[in-house]
Order: sequence, then structure tokens, then C-alpha cells
Amino acid sequence: MQFYCNNCRATDVSIAKFPKFKLNAENLASTECDEFIARHLSLCGVFIPKKVIIKYSSEKKFEINSPTAKYRSKTAITYNNCSLLAFFKSDDELDICFFACYFQLYGSDCEAKSNRNSVYLSYIDSVNLFKVPDRTKIYQEILIGLFRYLRFRKFSKIFIWSCPPSKQSDYILVGKPLDMKIPTFDILLSWYHKLIILGKKQGVITSFEGPDKYARDNNWFDLDNVPLFEGDLWPTRIQEAVIEAEKEGSNYEYLNKRIWDLLQVQTIGFDNSYFVLYIEQETMTLDAMMPQPSLKCKYTNDRYDLVEFFLDNNLTFHDLRLAAFSTVYIINSIQNLKTDEFQDVIYYIEKKVNNIININVLKLCEETSKRKNIIKKSLNLKF
Repeated sequence: MQFYCNNCRATDVSIAKFPKFKLNAENLASTECDEFIARHLSLCGVFIPKKVIIKYSSEKKFEINSPTAKYRSKTAITYNNCSLLAFFKSDDELDICFFACYFQLYGSDCEAKSNRNSVYLSYIDSVNLFKVPDRTKIYQEILIGLFRYLRFRKFSKIFIWSCPPSKQSDYILVGKPLDMKIPTFDILLSWYHKLIILGKKQGVITSFEGPDKYARDNNWFDLDNVPLFEGDLWPTRIQEAVIEAEKEGSNYEYLNKRIWDLLQVQTIGFDNSYFVLYIEQETMTLDAMMPQPSLKCKYTNDRYDLVEFFLDNNLTFHDLRLAAFSTVYIINSIQNLKTDEFQDVIYYIEKKVNNIININVLKLCEETSKRKNIIKKSLNLKF
């Protein structure tokens, strides 16, 4: 496919003019959930992002592997994997995805009783390109708005494991700005504590506790009572406890007690960094209702697919310019424009930032090719 820059289109009448640009975050279809969050942000008096979108995947199954499986009556757990993406407009009127999270919903009909009406907040990520005084407050209010909506949908508990990413990894938004610091364990823990305090102050979170009390109150001696979420801490810790216990003996009663003893060491050890948030109301019914379905998108429905999508297309969030291009790619993956329409994306970025980014898929006009090489040398970028 041939790419023509704005100058080419202005000087050569044989080249068709671009249609109106379609890939704006505001044009993405709304859901009940993102409208609910927008109302919450408005009531709180904080900045309202240009768009908050929620995407729900089709049902997924989490398989419990050996050796844990033989201690559970249910070895497959069904859930819905969901994503939340928030956008703002830069001074150049470019859409930038600045906040993202993934969460898992386990309904009232989940095979495992321990998982029913529960939410697991699996990943949270952001980039510091959104230059406002209290960016943290906005992130937290988005999550509180999400929690409020999930309570409206009759979910009763939210499970969170506070675990910062390693220096060489990104949870969702790949390639952070160089001046962005990765939160330490203590900083992230403090961030979640402030989130919980804010949620309690607004009456969204009724109470919370750590895994040690939750395990004792819910009899984790019986492994059927342990809520297991895909990618969470406990499936791995239980598997380690089972392997260790089975090395020491084969008597069933002994094994159960030994597994519980080993698991209790873990619940105590993670008591300050793992949270169970209660969001139920006194009048709440027991049946959680899954949110209304939204358009399916492969890349936003699964965190691994989205990260792979970024890496395969050399998409990063190092600065506003690159983040704008990456964001438009996300929007296009949701809108699913035709190949020829996607040329609008290149034109839009070209027009707004007077630059060319990663467009190996296109055959460039002569002027753009020259400018691309100059930019590549000046920024030392590989594209």
C-alpha cells in the first residue's frame, strides 16, 4: 500500500483526499460500565478522561493442574476476563492511552463455590504522560468507579495482590518513558492502602482483610474453600505446599494437615500485601450479574495478546509521539478498520506531530522517506 504525506495530497490533485478521521477514542462504542465510571468521576469532581472503555471477553476456563487437582472437587473454573483502558487528549489533540487494567469476573454460577461473586484485579498499569497535578487520584477514582459498578452488578468481593513489576517487564503498556520510576514494593503497597481508604470513605468498600484471617474464617484446611484465580498467588503456593507435603508422607489426613500448615505460613507472610475487599451491601442478593457484553477484541480481551501485539508491531509508550501511534493501533484493533482506511491513522499522526513513526507496512512517498531517515538518525530509533 502506498503512503502519501499531507504535502503530496495538497499538491497533487490525482491523489485522493483523506476521509474524516475515524479513529478517535470518543467514537468507540460505550458500555454500561464505562458510562457508570464516567458518572462516578463527574460526581467526584476529578478530571474525566476523554474515554474509558471496558471490554469483556467470552468465557475462559482456568484449569487447576496436578498435583493440586486431586485435592479439589472442581478442577476447571470459568470466568470472564475483562480490560479497562482510559484515554486523554494531548495538546496536539492526539488520543493517549494512559491507564489500563485487567480484571477477572467469577459469577454466581461459577463451578467453584469459593470463587463465586468474586473479582480478581489481575493487572494495573499506567504511563506518566498525563501531566496533571494529582494523577494518582484519577487512577484511584477510576478503580473506585469500577468497584462501585461491580457492586451494582452484585459482586461481593475483590481480591488484589500487590506485586510490583520487575525492572525489565511491563504489565500492559509496553515501553515506559525513561523518566518514569517503577514503584517499589513499599510504594505500591502504600498506593493500595490509599485506594482502600478512599473506597471506604466513599462507602464503596465496606471492609477489607488479609489472607490470614480470610483463610481461617473460610476454612482453607479444605482446599476446595480456597478461591483460585488465574495468574494469582495462591495456585502456585498451594502447588508448592502439596509437592512439599507429599515428599514427607502419603497418609491423607497427614497430608491435609501438612498442606494447611505450609499454606498458613504463606498466608501470614503475604498478610500485608494481599487484600480481600468487601463491597457487598446488606440488602444485596447472592446472584452476581455479568455486565452487558461488549464488542469483542482479541488484543484487549487478553493481557498476553495485547503485550504481544505491542511487541510484534514495535509499539511503545516512551513519549507522547510513540504513545499516540500505539494508542491509535489499539483503537484500530477495536474498530477493525479496513486496510485502506487504516492509512488514515498514518496521516493523522503525520499531520499532528509533523513526524513519521513505525510504518514499515507502507510504501512511502519520496519526501516522507527522506524525513523518516532524518528522524531515525536523530532519535537513534529502529523502525
